[in-house]
Amino acid sequence: MTLPAISLDPAERDALSRLMTSRRTPRDEITRARIVLACAEDSVAEAARRCGVSFHTAAKWKRRYQQDGVAALRDLPRTGRPAVDDNVVTQTLTAALREPPPGGWTTRSIAEVTGISQSTVCRIRREHFPPVRSDQSPRTAEQRVLLAYVYADAQRCALAFHSPPTAPTARARSRSTAREIAGALETVLCAPLVAPAGDAAATAMDVLRRAVRGTPPNRSVTVVMDVEVDSDMANWLRRNPRVMVRTVPRQRWLGQLHALSGGLDGRQIPELAELGNRVRKWAAAPVGAFEWSRFDGSSDSRSAPGPVLSRGPAERRVSDSTLVMRGLYQAILDGALHAGRQIRERSIGQLTQLSTGVVTDALRQLAEDGLVHSDEFGRYFVPAPQQRDVLETYTARALLGSALVRRLASAPKPPPAGAQELLAQLVAYAGQQDYSLCGSLDLDFQDELAHAADMPRIEAMFVRLTLQLRLFVTLLGLNYQYPPDEIVADDTAILEAILGRDPDGAVAAWRAKIDNCVRYMVEYLQTRSS
Repeated sequence: MTLPAISLDPAERDALSRLMTSRRTPRDEITRARIVLACAEDSVAEAARRCGVSFHTAAKWKRRYQQDGVAALRDLPRTGRPAVDDNVVTQTLTAALREPPPGGWTTRSIAEVTGISQSTVCRIRREHFPPVRSDQSPRTAEQRVLLAYVYADAQRCALAFHSPPTAPTARARSRSTAREIAGALETVLCAPLVAPAGDAAATAMDVLRRAVRGTPPNRSVTVVMDVEVDSDMANWLRRNPRVMVRTVPRQRWLGQLHALSGGLDGRQIPELAELGNRVRKWAAAPVGAFEWSRFDGSSDSRSAPGPVLSRGPAERRVSDSTLVMRGLYQAILDGALHAGRQIRERSIGQLTQLSTGVVTDALRQLAEDGLVHSDEFGRYFVPAPQQRDVLETYTARALLGSALVRRLASAPKPPPAGAQELLAQLVAYAGQQDYSLCGSLDLDFQDELAHAADMPRIEAMFVRLTLQLRLFVTLLGLNYQYPPDEIVADDTAILEAILGRDPDGAVAAWRAKIDNCVRYMVEYLQTRSS
């Protein structure tokens, strides 16, 4: 039999709402207040489903509230092992929102900060960050996905995911990569714990629309929210079949850490690390909701975590150092290497099918060229590029490219069909707003022009800069920032000037393109450093 609904007057609703949004209210009491408010609108069974508790739990707190009011929702003193103070629990859970000590947060360092034992820290973390269970995991953990949107305020949370433009390699994820992904996502999931109390900054429908805005139209999107899908959202989802919503109640939000981190693409680690820094900066003095998207000016990326190494229409023999650069690039995309990490010759040899000795010789040459760093012990490291490095690379590229396109526009024969084929592919993928593949095809288009110019030494330097740009783009999370439509317009102008035998026009179009590259990249770098 359906139990009768609770009748609440405005004063009672206000008291329950204050209890639910207060930062001093323990999590269990917030859940109980939600149960009572839900029982005032629906049956106990429906309230239990909405709040993520059993029918008996919902019925118990409804009955207690009817008997003794708000006071009945408080915890009673218990016998046995003393309970950990709620403030200490919050401090333990929100450690990820503070600047980590050298070596990162560990259970020992958290214990030192909170003044409790390491075993208690472990118990709190096991309770709130449980291992993956099949009945708890959102479907986003079943495949590699990219985190595309984050929203958190005192009453509402949302995460959006979509598939990457290219599938990651099937190679097993390293333990260090898994730790980095989980650490960054833990920071994101803990953001609601410090969100200032008050009214929600946006409705659930608003958050859903924002989560999907800007995502690639040809990919499915999964939005994880802590609210039930209402009628307005259901109607919107029917009109947008590529979007799926998964409801995870607030009290189980932190428990999704391992399920979600297990499904994230390791190639997004640089972007996730930067997102974690943004969350910590906001958490130091939280005002309003925290919101982040990969697809607008407030985020650090507008596309996939790194461009795809596509092959030009004519595969050409490359040097060992170029093969090693490609191996480094692939290792970074796979999440196995990051800025500042030592390069292991054996690992790169496995990626490139080169012997360890050949890889070592190639790394020595790359270090002499400034493409990787080395120390006095003969070890090699992935560079950590600065704005100056990126601008210097584009300055050299502008000069070399000007000579190449002038030569092409002055030659009696047209460039090979490969450049036109690549431009046609660019046009097709620009229509899909595939930033990652468009950025990679653009670099392939430029390399094809360099090859067609028949200036071998300049071509070699130009192609080396291309590899360096791919490396920089991946390390910085730049993802070749300027929009696909502008890439197509710039490349079309260059090719038309070459085909029209207009050397000055070709050089002008090339310089305009480089100006665009630098402009978008500098804007991004300035946003990143702010």
